[in-house]
Amino acid sequence: MKISILLLFTTLLTIAEPLQVLFLAGPDSHAHGEHEHVAGCKLLARALEAGEVDAQTQVITEGWFNDKSVFDNVDVCVVYGDAGGPLWHNEPFIDEKVKEGMGILFLHYGVHPKKEIGEEYHLKWTGAYFDNDISVNPHWAATLMPNEDHPTANGQPENFRALDEFYYNMRTKDDCQLCIHGLTAVPEEKDFMRYNNIWHKVGGEGIGKRQTLLWLKDSENGSGRGAGFSGGHFHRNWAIDPFRRAVLNTIVWLGKREVPEGGVTLVEITEEELNRDFAKDKETVELPTAALLDFEPMKRPLEREQ
Repeated sequence: MKISILLLFTTLLTIAEPLQVLFLAGPDSHAHGEHEHVAGCKLLARALEAGEVDAQTQVITEGWFNDKSVFDNVDVCVVYGDAGGPLWHNEPFIDEKVKEGMGILFLHYGVHPKKEIGEEYHLKWTGAYFDNDISVNPHWAATLMPNEDHPTANGQPENFRALDEFYYNMRTKDDCQLCIHGLTAVPEEKDFMRYNNIWHKVGGEGIGKRQTLLWLKDSENGSGRGAGFSGGHFHRNWAIDPFRRAVLNTIVWLGKREVPEGGVTLVEITEEELNRDFAKDKETVELPTAALLDFEPMKRPLEREQ
């Protein structure tokens, strides 16, 4: 009887422990307001801690590979940075943490590692990655549809719109039985504002077909869950409630916690909050408006063979 009570107490204590989330932010790149990895991570960290989920966060910008103790007791690692994110050849270490149960999420350019890294690690961590041979990176206005059968859709509308550099047509493995579609959208030519630098016939063949923009991979044998989200090019989009909630809900799910029925509680992202982490001399990043979705579609370019 004493053992049972002790076991129950230990279980309740474990459940009550805060969700520990580590954000790895790569150096900022592109024009101001784009690929704002540090500001984006800080905004998401505050948004998560402000929700009803008991969460503790830390944002690391560099140097963690010299002190890997920052990963101690981490439930979820969020990687937001260029070219696969700021892992700096520490994939084997990250792999061990995932095997031990740590969830991992890659945002935007973070889902685009070198092919050999994608094949060896991203496929088993998240189930997919951006492969130049089949994936494309246009700027387009997507109607995103959450998977209503999955807890990451809790509190979400049936669909919502956003203009971003949504990569699509990820490289996956056909036998990924644990892979889940989190957010999907169907690109149409009328939606494309810019076709960008990676465009080819395979990408063109994806027009009119449902594409997965947020993908999830459940865990097995005690390992960590994984996810990738191809949005996040424009910093302003973190002010779109369902856009932001999709990522916050995903973080909670990756941490193997129960996603609140109404989704992670959201606080309003004002223009001040959106720009909170920028230097005072930086131009203000304006809140997203419906006017951004009203544009003349770019003419579809010639598509090269792969």
